Amino acid sequence: MSIKFAGYNMIKKNESVEIDKFQSAPPPPEIKSDLSLADLDLHLILRTHNTSNVHSDSDSARYCGETKTELMRKCVTSLIYSMNQSQKKLKLTILDDNSNKLWLDILNEKLLPHSKHPVTLINLKTKGFNASALAQFEIMAESTGLVYSIEDDYLHETHAIDEMLETRVLFENKYSNNNIRKIALYPFDMPDNYIPPWLGPCTVVLGTNRHWKSGVWTTNTMLIPAEKVREHWKLFYVLATEYRTDWGIKNNIHEGSTIANIFKEDMLLFSPIPSIALHMQFEAQKDPYIDWKKRWNEVPNW
Repeated sequence: MSIKFAGYNMIKKNESVEIDKFQSAPPPPEIKSDLSLADLDLHLILRTHNTSNVHSDSDSARYCGETKTELMRKCVTSLIYSMNQSQKKLKLTILDDNSNKLWLDILNEKLLPHSKHPVTLINLKTKGFNASALAQFEIMAESTGLVYSIEDDYLHETHAIDEMLETRVLFENKYSNNNIRKIALYPFDMPDNYIPPWLGPCTVVLGTNRHWKSGVWTTNTMLIPAEKVREHWKLFYVLATEYRTDWGIKNNIHEGSTIANIFKEDMLLFSPIPSIALHMQFEAQKDPYIDWKKRWNEVPNW
């Protein structure tokens, strides 16, 4: 089945950056011959950091009103709990960016013992958002098959992981046009996508359990084939290394000017209606139709 998907004629916030004019990226990392990654249905790569916020240093700015540590506890628990519902072959890699002892104790003593799937915790040596983003993208590129990069403030539904994997298979069979356009998923129904100037045409389709809409916008959280990270490595590299740097601000480096081009020109990106994972950030990211407190309270208190 072949469908002509509506897409954006604009990139959010500004037109895409011609990366070649500003910076050349190194080659993508080589695939690792790691037996623990062989035959996986999904490799999940999560970044955690609890002592600061790339957008704000104020915990109260989060609409849940919780500290970053408690927010991460709920979100990481929701991810592991969702993984535990799956019989598929999953592996979780956690990249911790120099968090304090409070979070590391919670992670090691309270959360990770509950995981039914293999978990690797890597304590990053280089501190900062850019370094941890690059480390995350590098592990994605070194992987095979499907990868799911996740930030530490996404609250997942109980069956989110299985539903995303099953929906992607459905979409690959229906809409990829004989694999000419691979499928990627972003788990959050972003409110920004419904207001000008970011509002754009889209196609709404039926998933396994809800509607999904096409688009081009994602954060660093996405489910995507690892081969596409390698193929578009320059975009991932520049986003990771230059986001919110002086050069990056001057040259308009953000998701919409870099990786959004992948979903504009190459892949098909879908996000769910309603969200399968809530981005627990600020009031602008608060879904007006979802009771986030109900979802929050459904997460186990490990």
